[in-house]
Amino acid sequence: MKLYFTLIVVFLFSIGTMGQVSTKCLPDKGIKIAITTAEMQSEWDGTKEVYPHAQEVHYDPEGRVVQIKDEANDVLHQRIYKEGKLQAMVSIRKDRPNFFEDADFGSLFKNAEIVTDTGFILSHYSDGEPAVLQHSDGARQTFGYKACQEEFNTFISASGDTIQQSRFIYENGVLTKSIWTPYPIDTIGQKDQIMKYYNYKRNKHGHWISRKYKMGEYIVTEKRKLTYYD
Repeated sequence: MKLYFTLIVVFLFSIGTMGQVSTKCLPDKGIKIAITTAEMQSEWDGTKEVYPHAQEVHYDPEGRVVQIKDEANDVLHQRIYKEGKLQAMVSIRKDRPNFFEDADFGSLFKNAEIVTDTGFILSHYSDGEPAVLQHSDGARQTFGYKACQEEFNTFISASGDTIQQSRFIYENGVLTKSIWTPYPIDTIGQKDQIMKYYNYKRNKHGHWISRKYKMGEYIVTEKRKLTYYD
């Protein structure tokens, strides 16, 4: 059970800190690097667990995300722009061995070869926001936006099946709710993973440096260390 929650928290911690895809809604303008760490506490018995891994997000001077270092999954994400418009998203990672079948996962992963996947933006909306991302394996992601209050993300396999959808809701430049929906939705045990973010603390620049969210019986506290452009 502990392993299950660890994997889920790492995943949701990842999507919650990676920043918006939007190139128009830039609440983190001025930040150069943001390093986020997390701590999970059980409401049932009060036990705490600190996660040693961090998310390191780099921004350009306009506040667009240009690089994300995901320590938990050992992945480096990069976003490439041209004249302010997102053109491609690159993922540099190790080729993971089968976690469920091989007992020697650690050593195999350490020596695994590096894999680079590049997804290209196929189209943009009239305002320049990215609309469709084509992955190297034929899968696609579609994006939708509602001003700077909501962002939608749908992942479609190469065969045309909807795999998952994510919805992010923002208020005053901060994430207040994320909803991850796996498909098919009629599969037994499948349901939305809903995260509600609250108890935000901001620094003198107005950027958040601490927040909480609840997942089941657990309260997760995220803290963000910020470095600014001079």
